[in-house]
Amino acid sequence: MLKRALFFSTPFCLSLRDNQLVIATKEAPNLRKSVPIEDIGVVVLEHQQTTVTLPLLNALSDRNVAVVFCDGNRMPNAMLMNLDSNRTQGESYRAQIEASEPLKKNLWKQIVEAKIRPAAQAGQRRRQTETLLQERQERRCG
Repeated sequence: MLKRALFFSTPFCLSLRDNQLVIATKEAPNLRKSVPIEDIGVVVLEHQQTTVTLPLLNALSDRNVAVVFCDGNRMPNAMLMNLDSNRTQGESYRAQIEASEPLKKNLWKQIVEAKIRPAAQAGQRRRQTETLLQERQERRCG
């Protein structure tokens, strides 16, 4: 099932009730909307005056919902994720740490080559363009 992404760019009061995220505005707290937590995949909190209750944050974390906090410039600043659900990330880190030295060196070589290749191709295209421009210039002058 596709999970929902909720984006809060205006001030809201977010809380938990009956395993649902309850959304209320500060201007009209009696007008509420709710969203089942199991339907949510990510929550982005952009506005600095948005309030969130701790029980809601815990419930979101329990359901593996990523919560992104934005700074005063409305740029992502931090992310809340369930520690238990990140077992695959932890396993990935552990595999990287425990990898043999030859494997690490081989992977590092592949990364460096992958980064250098596009730069070299861009340089080659630039040189070809400069050569073509120079030939045109010589034809015009000569």
